[in-house]
Amino acid sequence: MESALLAGESCGLAVHGGNACDDWRDETVMKRVIEIARGPLAAAAQRIDGGHYPLDVMASLGAAGALGVHLDQHGGRFGLSLAAMQEASRACGATGFLMWAHDVCGLYIEQSGNPHLRDTLLDDHAHGRTFGGTALSNPMKAFSGIEPMMFRADQRHVALGQPHQTRAVLRRNCRRAARRRLGVARSDVSPEVR
Repeated sequence: MESALLAGESCGLAVHGGNACDDWRDETVMKRVIEIARGPLAAAAQRIDGGHYPLDVMASLGAAGALGVHLDQHGGRFGLSLAAMQEASRACGATGFLMWAHDVCGLYIEQSGNPHLRDTLLDDHAHGRTFGGTALSNPMKAFSGIEPMMFRADQRHVALGQPHQTRAVLRRNCRRAARRRLGVARSDVSPEVR
Protein backbone atom coordinates (compact mmCIF):
# COMPACT_ATOMS: atom_id res chain seq x y z
CA MET A 1 0.00 0.00 0.00
CA GLU A 2 1.26 3.45 -0.82
CA SER A 3 0.61 6.33 1.52
CA ALA A 4 -1.36 9.27 0.17
CA LEU A 5 0.93 11.59 2.13
CA LEU A 6 4.18 12.59 0.48
CA ALA A 7 7.41 12.89 2.42
CA GLY A 8 7.62 16.26 4.12
CA GLU A 9 3.85 16.83 4.30
CA SER A 10 2.39 17.30 7.74
CA CYS A 11 0.21 14.51 9.03
CA GLY A 12 -0.46 16.15 12.39
CA LEU A 13 1.31 13.50 14.48
CA ALA A 14 3.90 14.65 16.96
CA VAL A 15 6.58 12.03 17.62
CA HIS A 16 9.92 12.17 19.37
CA GLY A 17 13.02 11.71 17.23
CA GLY A 18 11.52 10.96 13.84
CA ASN A 19 9.40 12.06 10.92
CA ALA A 20 5.79 12.17 12.09
CA CYS A 21 4.40 11.22 8.68
CA ASP A 22 6.50 8.04 8.57
CA ASP A 23 4.49 6.77 11.54
CA TRP A 24 1.21 6.90 9.60
CA ARG A 25 2.40 5.26 6.38
CA ASP A 26 -0.11 2.64 5.24
CA GLU A 27 2.25 -0.27 5.97
CA THR A 28 3.10 1.02 9.43
CA VAL A 29 -0.52 1.64 10.37
CA MET A 30 -1.59 -1.85 9.33
CA LYS A 31 1.39 -3.50 11.04
CA ARG A 32 0.50 -1.77 14.30
CA VAL A 33 -3.22 -2.52 13.95
CA ILE A 34 -2.45 -6.21 13.39
CA GLU A 35 -0.21 -6.25 16.48
CA ILE A 36 -2.94 -4.60 18.58
CA ALA A 37 -5.73 -6.78 17.19
CA ARG A 38 -3.88 -10.05 17.71
CA GLY A 39 -2.43 -9.01 21.08
CA PRO A 40 -4.24 -6.83 23.61
CA LEU A 41 -7.52 -6.65 21.68
CA ALA A 42 -7.84 -10.42 21.26
CA ALA A 43 -7.00 -10.86 24.95
CA ALA A 44 -9.72 -8.38 25.98
CA ALA A 45 -12.42 -9.41 23.48
CA GLN A 46 -14.50 -11.46 25.90
CA ARG A 47 -14.44 -8.68 28.50
CA ILE A 48 -15.37 -6.13 25.83
CA ASP A 49 -18.29 -8.29 24.72
CA GLY A 50 -19.38 -8.27 28.36
CA GLY A 51 -19.67 -4.48 28.34
CA HIS A 52 -16.12 -3.21 29.03
CA TYR A 53 -15.23 -0.14 26.94
CA PRO A 54 -11.68 -0.67 25.63
CA LEU A 55 -10.24 2.82 26.15
CA ASP A 56 -6.68 1.48 26.23
CA VAL A 57 -7.11 -0.44 22.99
CA MET A 58 -8.85 2.49 21.27
CA ALA A 59 -6.04 4.81 22.41
CA SER A 60 -3.48 2.40 20.95
CA LEU A 61 -5.39 2.20 17.67
CA GLY A 62 -5.52 6.01 17.58
CA ALA A 63 -1.80 6.34 18.22
CA ALA A 64 -1.21 3.82 15.42
CA GLY A 65 -3.17 6.07 13.02
CA ALA A 66 -6.15 3.77 12.61
CA LEU A 67 -8.65 6.37 13.87
CA GLY A 68 -7.45 9.29 11.76
CA VAL A 69 -6.19 8.14 8.36
CA HIS A 70 -9.64 8.55 6.78
CA LEU A 71 -9.70 12.28 7.49
CA ASP A 72 -8.79 14.75 4.75
CA GLN A 73 -5.96 16.19 6.83
CA HIS A 74 -4.37 12.72 6.94
CA GLY A 75 -4.84 11.83 3.29
CA GLY A 76 -8.48 10.71 3.20
CA ARG A 77 -7.41 7.06 3.14
CA PHE A 78 -10.79 5.37 3.56
CA GLY A 79 -9.52 2.04 2.25
CA LEU A 80 -6.85 1.94 4.93
CA SER A 81 -9.36 2.95 7.58
CA LEU A 82 -11.72 0.14 6.54
CA ALA A 83 -8.85 -2.37 6.44
CA ALA A 84 -7.93 -1.38 10.01
CA MET A 85 -11.55 -1.79 11.14
CA GLN A 86 -11.72 -5.17 9.42
CA GLU A 87 -8.57 -6.38 11.14
CA ALA A 88 -9.78 -5.22 14.56
CA SER A 89 -13.20 -6.77 13.90
CA ARG A 90 -11.60 -10.16 13.33
CA ALA A 91 -10.47 -10.07 16.96
CA CYS A 92 -13.50 -8.22 18.38
CA GLY A 93 -16.54 -7.13 16.39
CA ALA A 94 -17.61 -4.66 19.07
CA THR A 95 -14.30 -2.82 18.82
CA GLY A 96 -14.58 -2.70 15.04
CA PHE A 97 -17.95 -1.05 15.51
CA LEU A 98 -16.50 1.41 18.05
CA MET A 99 -13.84 2.33 15.49
CA TRP A 100 -16.55 2.99 12.90
CA ALA A 101 -18.55 5.20 15.29
CA HIS A 102 -15.37 7.05 16.31
CA ASP A 103 -14.30 7.55 12.67
CA VAL A 104 -17.71 8.88 11.65
CA CYS A 105 -17.65 11.30 14.58
CA GLY A 106 -14.26 12.53 13.30
CA LEU A 107 -15.75 13.05 9.85
CA TYR A 108 -18.62 15.03 11.36
CA ILE A 109 -16.14 17.25 13.21
CA GLU A 110 -13.96 17.72 10.13
CA GLN A 111 -16.88 18.48 7.81
CA SER A 112 -18.84 20.60 10.31
CA GLY A 113 -17.60 23.90 8.95
CA ASN A 114 -16.96 24.91 12.56
CA PRO A 115 -13.31 25.96 12.86
CA HIS A 116 -13.45 25.85 16.66
CA LEU A 117 -14.46 22.17 16.66
CA ARG A 118 -11.98 21.29 13.96
CA ASP A 119 -9.10 23.21 15.55
CA THR A 120 -9.68 22.20 19.17
CA LEU A 121 -11.06 18.64 18.98
CA LEU A 122 -10.11 16.92 15.76
CA ASP A 123 -6.42 16.27 16.31
CA ASP A 124 -6.93 14.65 19.73
CA HIS A 125 -9.89 12.69 18.34
CA ALA A 126 -7.89 11.40 15.36
CA HIS A 127 -5.02 10.29 17.61
CA GLY A 128 -7.20 8.48 20.15
CA ARG A 129 -6.54 10.93 22.96
CA THR A 130 -10.26 11.69 23.17
CA PHE A 131 -13.19 9.50 22.17
CA GLY A 132 -16.54 10.06 20.57
CA GLY A 133 -19.22 8.41 18.53
CA THR A 134 -22.37 9.23 16.65
CA ALA A 135 -25.88 9.62 17.96
CA LEU A 136 -26.95 7.10 15.33
CA SER A 137 -24.98 4.21 16.83
CA ASN A 138 -27.97 2.53 18.51
CA PRO A 139 -30.28 2.78 15.47
CA MET A 140 -27.53 1.49 13.17
CA LYS A 141 -26.86 -1.48 15.47
CA ALA A 142 -30.59 -2.14 15.80
CA PHE A 143 -31.14 -2.08 12.03
CA SER A 144 -28.17 -4.45 11.63
CA GLY A 145 -29.57 -6.85 14.22
CA ILE A 146 -26.64 -6.35 16.63
CA GLU A 147 -28.75 -5.12 19.55
CA PRO A 148 -32.34 -3.98 20.14
CA MET A 149 -33.40 -0.35 19.89
CA MET A 150 -32.82 1.09 23.35
CA PHE A 151 -35.51 3.78 23.18
CA ARG A 152 -39.07 2.75 22.54
CA ALA A 153 -42.27 4.73 22.63
CA ASP A 154 -45.38 3.17 24.14
CA GLN A 155 -48.96 4.36 24.58
CA ARG A 156 -47.96 6.69 27.42
CA HIS A 157 -44.69 7.99 25.96
CA VAL A 158 -44.38 9.31 22.46
CA ALA A 159 -41.20 10.82 21.03
CA LEU A 160 -42.52 14.06 19.58
CA GLY A 161 -40.97 16.09 16.83
CA GLN A 162 -40.25 19.07 19.07
CA PRO A 163 -36.77 18.74 20.63
CA HIS A 164 -37.79 20.11 24.04
CA GLN A 165 -40.68 17.63 24.27
CA THR A 166 -38.53 14.69 23.18
CA ARG A 167 -35.81 15.61 25.70
CA ALA A 168 -38.40 15.75 28.49
CA VAL A 169 -39.69 12.28 27.60
CA LEU A 170 -36.15 10.89 27.41
CA ARG A 171 -35.16 12.45 30.74
CA ARG A 172 -38.28 11.09 32.45
CA ASN A 173 -37.76 7.60 31.03
CA CYS A 174 -34.05 7.58 31.92
CA ARG A 175 -34.81 8.61 35.50
CA ARG A 176 -37.48 5.93 35.80
CA ALA A 177 -35.19 3.25 34.41
CA ALA A 178 -32.38 4.32 36.77
CA ARG A 179 -34.71 4.20 39.77
CA ARG A 180 -35.89 0.71 38.76
CA ARG A 181 -32.30 -0.50 38.40
CA LEU A 182 -31.33 0.94 41.77
CA GLY A 183 -34.52 -0.17 43.51
CA VAL A 184 -35.35 3.39 44.55
CA ALA A 185 -38.97 4.38 45.03
CA ARG A 186 -40.16 7.62 43.44
CA SER A 187 -41.03 8.99 46.89
CA ASP A 188 -37.36 8.57 47.94
CA VAL A 189 -36.18 10.96 45.24
CA SER A 190 -36.23 14.73 45.64
CA PRO A 191 -38.83 16.50 43.44
CA GLU A 192 -36.24 18.25 41.24
CA VAL A 193 -34.85 14.94 39.94
CA ARG A 194 -38.13 13.06 39.54
